[in-house]
Amino acid sequence: MKLFSVLAVVLTVIACSDNHPPTRIKTMHLKSTGTVQYLPNEAYLSLHISCLDKDITASKDCLLKQAEELKSLIKGCEISDEDVYTNAVRQSKSYSWKHSSQVFEGYSSNMSLDLKISNIKLLDTLYPTLLTKEDVNIGYLSFSHSNIDSLNNVAYQNAVSNANRDADNLLSKMKERHKEVLKIGNVSLPKGHLYQESKGLYENSLDKEYDGYAMKAEGNSTLSVTPGTYTISKSIFVEFSIK
Repeated sequence: MKLFSVLAVVLTVIACSDNHPPTRIKTMHLKSTGTVQYLPNEAYLSLHISCLDKDITASKDCLLKQAEELKSLIKGCEISDEDVYTNAVRQSKSYSWKHSSQVFEGYSSNMSLDLKISNIKLLDTLYPTLLTKEDVNIGYLSFSHSNIDSLNNVAYQNAVSNANRDADNLLSKMKERHKEVLKIGNVSLPKGHLYQESKGLYENSLDKEYDGYAMKAEGNSTLSVTPGTYTISKSIFVEFSIK
């Protein structure tokens, strides 16, 4: 009988504890954006060359000759060999339409070269020189910075500072005083009154994201250009508890 009495008490305690609703807390979700401006100090350039010949070997030989001439031109503009990336030769059949029928033109050989221009001032000489080469097509031209990772981190730090500032402003209007960061990340956070609902998914996310700023959010990254100046923009999502 004592055993049954003890079991009954334990079951009663568990049943009573289960009937109590979990503690609910007030939370606030914010999206914050941080920006940083910089002047680019390096550039990336893509070049394309091609040859067309009825003989497949002659087409490839023509392309390789063009490639050697182009590399020599690039080297003459003080671009080091380590900053020139050559892709493999691609060959295909080329056709054109004449009188509603397909006509074989020859074998097309193509190659791309990607350049990293560590000294952006070299573009003043290199770019006009490339434009004068009829057999060279210029692809994309993009600009960056040698310390782009550090600039990205600064943008994230600015986003964190802005989130804290905005949260404090909202608290003052709500006549609240204290807040605590529950979650922070670079993707949208699940919304809910119970922190425990998503603790398993976001456990330690604050340490991983905030301390190291190791956020990979290309989807939330934008790069907009103004004359001579680039702007990096990074967004974060923060959930605060209001105490």
